[in-house]
Amino acid sequence: MNISFPAKAQKKKGLEKQEKPAPPVNSLASLIMLNSEEFNSKNTKPLNRRQRRKNKHNLREFFANRQNDKKWLETHIWHAKRFHMANLWGYRVPLHPNDKGRRAIYRDSLHRSVMIDLSYFECFTLSLQNAEKLNSFFDLNCPSPLSEESRSRKHLQRTFLNESYPTSMICPLMFQWINDDLLSLWVHPSSHDALCEIFVANQIDYNLNDKLSLFEFHGPLTLPILKQTIRSHDAAIQSEWTQLRQSPETIHLEVEDPRLKYPIHFQEAEDDNENMLVDEGDFKTEDSGKLFDQDYLKALENGKLKECEINARKSKLEIPGSKLENDPAIDPSIPIMLSYNPMLDNNNSTLLVLPKCYSTEFLRLFHFAGVRIAGLRERHFLFYEAEKPFFPDDYLTTDSGEKWWDTIITETEMEYNKKPPAKRPNFKKLNTLAPFGPDWDVIGLSEPWILQGAFIPELFNQVVNTDTSSCQSVAEQFLKGSFNFSSSIVAVSVSFDYGGSAVDYMQIFSLNEQDIELFELCTSTKPAELPNFEGDDDKILEDFDKEQMKKDATLPVPCNDQMIGFTTTGSYSFSKGKSFAIGYVSSLKFVEYCRRIDFEEPIVMIKHPNWSFGRFAKLSLCSL
Repeated sequence: MNISFPAKAQKKKGLEKQEKPAPPVNSLASLIMLNSEEFNSKNTKPLNRRQRRKNKHNLREFFANRQNDKKWLETHIWHAKRFHMANLWGYRVPLHPNDKGRRAIYRDSLHRSVMIDLSYFECFTLSLQNAEKLNSFFDLNCPSPLSEESRSRKHLQRTFLNESYPTSMICPLMFQWINDDLLSLWVHPSSHDALCEIFVANQIDYNLNDKLSLFEFHGPLTLPILKQTIRSHDAAIQSEWTQLRQSPETIHLEVEDPRLKYPIHFQEAEDDNENMLVDEGDFKTEDSGKLFDQDYLKALENGKLKECEINARKSKLEIPGSKLENDPAIDPSIPIMLSYNPMLDNNNSTLLVLPKCYSTEFLRLFHFAGVRIAGLRERHFLFYEAEKPFFPDDYLTTDSGEKWWDTIITETEMEYNKKPPAKRPNFKKLNTLAPFGPDWDVIGLSEPWILQGAFIPELFNQVVNTDTSSCQSVAEQFLKGSFNFSSSIVAVSVSFDYGGSAVDYMQIFSLNEQDIELFELCTSTKPAELPNFEGDDDKILEDFDKEQMKKDATLPVPCNDQMIGFTTTGSYSFSKGKSFAIGYVSSLKFVEYCRRIDFEEPIVMIKHPNWSFGRFAKLSLCSL
């Protein structure tokens, strides 16, 4: 039986046929369909990937429009397929790979090689006259870029930039003298605005070189892998590579296009010297000045051969897979620079500076050779394993660090407020102050500043043995400029030797007399006093439960008056086999606490904002 519904009933029951909405005009599929000759107005089905890529002109425009509010790295397409990406500091930055975690990264950084693309770092070049105007902003405790010793060295060095030394730190930076009259500065992009404000205020002329890429390598096989992939066998280069492994030197090379030959897998030799040898190649080791010449880099980018042209030349080879002969007329020489990493105090970290237009080609070459590619999260973890604060996460008093933690605090507080009261911790009952992030006003510091330098251990040894009134005078013997020692904070490393796990944000407390008694009670149990595991099973379990109840009853409960600092990075360390954290404490409160305890190493309490108790841990000074 046929049943017909009136028009109103059809609308109510949803039986009236509705037309499909047209795709939005601003989408990629609609842009290509409207400009395609094969587009049929009756068929609104989106085109597949192959059909979309037929119109490369529109695709290129679409990718350019997506970079209005953020910049893509030259290796963005390669990373976007394999990494989690995020918008940070005006760039689209790869966070971490999709397939492997940090354990695999740590293993390769310990035994093989790991590479991280740092092309979002910005390179400023200054003349000698303009560098002299910037001299007053450099850290006086680090080598000055204008000193004769720094100018005689041609490798990358590290220093700190301060708005007013020593209280207003801006950022750490790397510098290098390209020649006698040209200084290059490598700066984190989060400090771009602060640095440009200094340039404008002091009438400093600068040049932002956006034609360079920066790769950071970690691992003992980095140099052997690089040596094999770029194919150099010159005896002079052999000695320089060995020198780079033993001392902070820089090597300048001019290499061929990596696409001229098929990539190779790295083969580790039994002898370490054989790792440095390779088969063929002829490259220059002197600095030709081409790497920092923007005119040359622009011409190099314009003259770069397309992939199809390289493949057409390879197809004409008599023996497939053999190397293409270098044609100087069409195959340009690519300048690169190798230097040790001044940000880490070890010989297993290397920096590679190369033209931006060849970044993807070299990345593919290294990846095929066996180098593991990592992201921002893995770089932070490698700094954490080296017990080095990571910028900007661990630099709390800088503008970049404050913005970073303001974002984290806002996001954490929003997630907290989304939960109902029964499903979230009650910070009022837990007696927790500053539950979402560091707040130095809770400790009593209105304008904290970071105390850093190689003299810190000696400074605190002298300050602890003097009166509180003389702390300022002792600190003035090590530091220059006007400052207030009571407002300073110092970087520390917190080791969880007595149990517990570390996370990024935790609070650090000093111990009172009652807490010291609890600590001695917890650590006084010797192996001979543990329950005897021979005898009746019920008696064993009863003794073990009593021992566990004794430990649980002695968990310390810190008081907010004892708070002396915060941790910024914490996790489980594979190198230590236990948890530890990096943080900051008030210098004056730390000195007062060290004066009234008898421990060889200061013992503190660590408390998570969600905990009602604390954990004992060892604290030691940490250098930036």
